[in-house]
Amino acid sequence: AGSSSDAIDYLWKACDKDNPRALIFLGWLYQMGEGVEKDFKQAAQLYERAIVHDYVVPMLYLSRLRFQERRYLSGVWLDLKARWRGMRIAYEDVDDERMWGYLSEDDVARYKNWLSGNTRGD
Repeated sequence: AGSSSDAIDYLWKACDKDNPRALIFLGWLYQMGEGVEKDFKQAAQLYERAIVHDYVVPMLYLSRLRFQERRYLSGVWLDLKARWRGMRIAYEDVDDERMWGYLSEDDVARYKNWLSGNTRGD
């Protein structure tokens, strides 16, 4: 079995190829100090590279990192941006499910009402 340093090396190689999941995971390791020395600046750089690929998770992780750094306005902005992007993805997913026949038009309407905060269901 390989060592944790082998795993870190492998992740860096994947990051060199701009693999978004590797960027997110390695960023998290640096943010938490798991297997590497804790380094918020390195974590932020990795998350920012992953965000370019339109992933929501690194936006949320970077938001939490900004809060840890006491950069609250940046943290709130990233959190809101991630939530907005997540809602768009959810809408797109619902439309895909309708297109493939997994959801009826009524199901789609109920789900979109729920996503928009209309919990009454009308």
